Amino acid sequence: MTHAIWKYVLDSTYGGDEVVLMPSGAKILSVAEQDGALVLWAKVDTSTAALAGRRIYVRPTGQAYAPCNETFVGTCLFMGGRYVVHVFDGGEVAP
Repeated sequence: MTHAIWKYVLDSTYGGDEVVLMPSGAKILSVAEQDGALVLWAKVDTSTAALAGRRIYVRPTGQAYAPCNETFVGTCLFMGGRYVVHVFDGGEVAP
């Protein structure tokens, strides 16, 4: 078993849901702003060939949304902190 940290640039910088394809069983570590993009890092088992979709929810501060089964990943600040989003992991889904 070999592990590596992989980076995923998210499309939902301004809020929304998306499915990110990554090796099955990946552990999401953190999120941050990098060069104006919302980026997620995950520890993956590079020997795993099976890929799984991972449901990621991006919620701007103050936006109402329906609750779901999610795990908080982190908060990310854009434009010097004038725009703030909160990222949640909804778990693995069928790709």
